[in-house]
Amino acid sequence: MPQQPTAPTLLRPVLYVIGHLMLMFALAMVAPMALDLADGHADWMTFAISASVTVFFAGLMTFSCKGSMTEMNLRQMFLIAGLSYVVLSVFSTLPFLLMEHRLGFIDALFESISGITATGSTVMTGLDTTPRGILLWRVLLQWLGGFGVIAIGLMVLPFLRVGGMQLFRLESSDRSEKTIARAEDYAKAFAAAYVGITIAIAIALLFCGLSLFDSVCHAMTALATGGFSTHDQSVGYFNNFPAEIVLSIAMIAGALPFAAYLRTWRGEHKALIKDGQIRLFMGIWAFAILATFLWLVLHLGMEPGKAFRDTLFNMTSLMTTCGFASGDYAKWGSFALGLMLILPLIGGCTGSTAGGIKMFRFRILLKAFRHQMVRMFSPNRVAPIDYDGQLIDTELMLSVVTYFFVFITGYVLFSLALSAMGLDVVEAFSATTAAMTNTGPGLGARIGPAGTFSPLGDPAKITLMLAMLLGRLEFFTLLVLLHPGFWRR
Repeated sequence: MPQQPTAPTLLRPVLYVIGHLMLMFALAMVAPMALDLADGHADWMTFAISASVTVFFAGLMTFSCKGSMTEMNLRQMFLIAGLSYVVLSVFSTLPFLLMEHRLGFIDALFESISGITATGSTVMTGLDTTPRGILLWRVLLQWLGGFGVIAIGLMVLPFLRVGGMQLFRLESSDRSEKTIARAEDYAKAFAAAYVGITIAIAIALLFCGLSLFDSVCHAMTALATGGFSTHDQSVGYFNNFPAEIVLSIAMIAGALPFAAYLRTWRGEHKALIKDGQIRLFMGIWAFAILATFLWLVLHLGMEPGKAFRDTLFNMTSLMTTCGFASGDYAKWGSFALGLMLILPLIGGCTGSTAGGIKMFRFRILLKAFRHQMVRMFSPNRVAPIDYDGQLIDTELMLSVVTYFFVFITGYVLFSLALSAMGLDVVEAFSATTAAMTNTGPGLGARIGPAGTFSPLGDPAKITLMLAMLLGRLEFFTLLVLLHPGFWRR
């Protein structure tokens, strides 16, 4: 009988890979350091120290575990997927802890996890007077988070001679088709598309009149569907309708499956049209905009031009779980508030940077519902369930139903926990929605689009951090680490 691997044997390859990811984040700190140095702001030392500390610990992990790399097993892949977010979040707090107007540890960790998970909830105020280096660091966290620490891992693993397809599948509990046979090829193509689209958005924003810094920052967080802005008023600061159009397109681009972009690039020109989850996403998005527009005009008496502009941008932001705001949409009334809670829960497409339950799962659930209805009046009828021409097996159906159950259970438990911590009903449920779907702002006077999460107590912030991580990793990647059987052979 094979001997059970010891804990050091299990963890050494995991720490080796995470050490390389830490080195990449340390390298990312050079950009805000250079920006603060160019601006003549003393915070450049913040990033120099943070990068040095990160490199030191990353070096310890990589050199002490050097030579331990072999083909990884499934447990080690799960550990990388779960621990990388936690470890990188901790080291990403260093600039927030050391900057001129430093944050406390809980607030710094909240800001860091919100960035890496591309959530966009913030505890920071006074962004208009904050040094550009720390603003860029927040943006970089979201951009890297949108790309996915897992996808970054795929770029690292090939150089370490480790296969990465298992790890690629762990970022989503769905079993999507392999657009490109090898995971590292997929990751490289994904990275090229991600960088290329970001540059195109930034150039478009420049033509809309935004500064180079604002254009780059908002292009990165829009595609990452993260929502961190460089101003307290978010996108409303610019009062620039062409820029809102560009950002709306960018947010939708981030919420669509990148695999469809790659198939289009490879010559499948109708890939975006044929994808059923894209059609469902666009249908719900169009309905939400039309319904909200009519509500604002007919019920609130808003001028049609302004109603269309505000609806298009803000409902797109919520639907894509981005979290940008062009105004305080929390004042739009009961019907609009209901949509604002529902849209992020639906979210974007599987294989995108957006959060939420995802269109893929909703399509599977809708097909399962229709199948069950047919069986009610025709029990002997053979009616196979297909998804875009591919048959859906029982295992996939069970995984989708299980995920939906776990998500709803977590949603209720987190909301009740926040209510017990003093948040009112709207704040509790909207904060849970914002965290679990990685959307950003909640609803209410304190945590709405015009506020921040700073007034909340530390227990509530810790609860929301856990919800962000579970939402980003789609629950099972972290929950499996708590199962006793995971640690047994």
